[in-house]
Amino acid sequence: MKQIITFYTMRNFRIIVGMMLLSFGLNAQTKPKLWYTFDDQKVTDKSGNGYDAQLKGSAVVKSFGNKSVLYTGINKGYVDMGENTGKLISSLSDFTMSCLVYVPQANKLNQNGNFLATFSNSSDIISNPEGYAFFSPKVTGYSITKSDYKSEDQVRTDEPVKVGEWTLMTYTQSGNTGTLYINGEEIKKNIGVSVKPEELGKTKHNWIGRSCYPADQYLENVYIDDFRIYDKALSQKEIKKTLYRDIAQYQSQKEPLLQFVSNGNPVITHKYTADVASMVYNDTLWIFAGEDYAGGQGGYKMENWVVFSTTDMKTFTEHPVPLKYTDFKWSSPNAWASHVVEKDGKFYFYTSSNWTGIGVAVADRPEGPYKDAIGKPLLRNEDCFASKHVWACIDPAIFIDDDGTAWIFWGNSQCYYAKLKDNMIEIDGEIKHIDFENMGFTEAPWVHKKDGKYYLTYASGFPEKIAYAMSDNIEGPWEYKGILNEIAGNSNTNHQAITEYKGNWYFIYHNGAMQPAGSSYSRSVCIDYLYYNEDGTLKKIQMTTEGVESLAY
Repeated sequence: MKQIITFYTMRNFRIIVGMMLLSFGLNAQTKPKLWYTFDDQKVTDKSGNGYDAQLKGSAVVKSFGNKSVLYTGINKGYVDMGENTGKLISSLSDFTMSCLVYVPQANKLNQNGNFLATFSNSSDIISNPEGYAFFSPKVTGYSITKSDYKSEDQVRTDEPVKVGEWTLMTYTQSGNTGTLYINGEEIKKNIGVSVKPEELGKTKHNWIGRSCYPADQYLENVYIDDFRIYDKALSQKEIKKTLYRDIAQYQSQKEPLLQFVSNGNPVITHKYTADVASMVYNDTLWIFAGEDYAGGQGGYKMENWVVFSTTDMKTFTEHPVPLKYTDFKWSSPNAWASHVVEKDGKFYFYTSSNWTGIGVAVADRPEGPYKDAIGKPLLRNEDCFASKHVWACIDPAIFIDDDGTAWIFWGNSQCYYAKLKDNMIEIDGEIKHIDFENMGFTEAPWVHKKDGKYYLTYASGFPEKIAYAMSDNIEGPWEYKGILNEIAGNSNTNHQAITEYKGNWYFIYHNGAMQPAGSSYSRSVCIDYLYYNEDGTLKKIQMTTEGVESLAY
C-alpha cells in the first residue's frame, strides 16, 4: 500500500513540475522586449531591458477611471523612447507590436500624421528619406519603408479606430507575412511585407504620438496603455489570452473630460470651431459651436456640434459631442449655426443645415446628449417668404424675454422672427420679416437686452462685419446704429454671441487666425469684451490676441 501511495505521489509531483516548467516556458517565451504600463506615473520599461522613455510637451500619465494611462494632451505631447530603443528595432525580424488606444468622442482623427508609434532614422523624412516604421490608429495599421511613403509596405484598413471605446491594436510579422489584429480578431493580412525592422538599423527617433514628417500633426487628445513589443510573432491564441483578456476592465471606465487653459485668442486651439452660441446656467458659461474640419478645406465641412464650459474664462472643459447632423434623419450633412437655451429645466438646441431648414433637439442637461424633439424641421425654406434661395432658413437665435416669452430669429439675406409656444418646439402665430433703413442683413442674428433696450446684432456684407440695431420693443421698430465688429481676420464669415457673465459683457465670435491652417473654412472661437456707451449704444469691438482676463473665484 505504501508503494502505491509513493508511486502516485511521485507521479503527481512529476505532473506538477512538468506543468510549472511548461508555464515557465510559455511565460519566458512571451515576455515582452519593451513594455510600458504607465502604472508608476512614468514611462518605465517593465520588461527589464532598460528602454525607459520620457514624457514631452503636453503628454502626461493620468487616471482613466481606475487605470493609469498615457494621455498625449492637446499641445504637441509625445513620448520619446530614446535612441537606445533603436537597438531593439535593429534586432527585430519576427515580432509583435501591440497597445490599447482610446480616441475620445470629441476627436475624429481627421488630421494628418496620427502616428501612434514611430521608429525612424530621420526626424524629417521629407528632407532625409532614410526609412521608418509606424503604427497608426488613423489608418488602423502598420507601415514600414526603407525610404519614405512612396515605397511603404502596408498592413492597414485605412479607416480610423472607433471613438469612445478602447481598442486593442496588434500587429505581428512572421517572415514576410504581416497580420493586423483588432481586439484579438484578424482584420488584415499581407504576405508581401518585404522589409523587416532589423533592416532599418538602430533607429534614432523613436516616439509615441509623433510623426517623422515635420508638417504632420501630433497624435493629440488620445489615451494609450499597455504598449508592448515582442521579438516573436504571437499567435492569435496568445494575443487573446495575454493581451486582450483585460479589455472589459478598460471599457467599464468613464472617459475623462478634456480640460485646457486658454492662452488668449483663439480660445480653442486643438480643433476648429465656428458659429458660436453661449448660455449662462448654474453660474457656468456654456459655449456651443459647430466643428470645422481640419485646415486646408475648400468649403464648409461640419458634421457635429461641440460644447465647452468655464467658470473663470480661463480654464475650459470640453464635453462629449452633444449632437451630430445624423441625429436629424431629415437633415442635410451640415452642422451649421446653432443656439441653446434653457426653459423649465429642459435644454433646447436649435440648429440649422443647408437646404433642409431649422430643427430643435432637447436634453435634460446643458451638455446633452440631445435628441431630435419633433422628428422634422421646425422651420423650412417655405417659411422664408421673402427669400428665393435654398439656404435662406439658417442661423437660429433664441431670445427669452423677462416675461418668459420666447422668440426665434433666423435667416440669410432676409431676417425673420416668430414667437415660440411655451413648449419651445412649435411656432406660435405669424412669421414676420424684419427690415429697416441701412440694415444690410446677411445672416447670424442675435438678440440681447440691457436696461430695457433690445439689441439686434447680425452679420452684414461679405466678407462679413457685425452690425447692430436697437429698439424699445422686441418687435421693433429697429434703428440701425452701425458696425460693431470689423471683418474677423482671415475669415469671410463672422458669427457672434453676446453674453453677460459675472458682471462682464463678452463678445464671442470666430476668425480664421489659428496658425498655420486657419481659414474661412477652418475657423476658431475667440472672446473679447463688449462695452456700452453712456447712452446705451455699443462701443466698437476691439479684437485682440490677448483675449479676456481670468475671473477670480
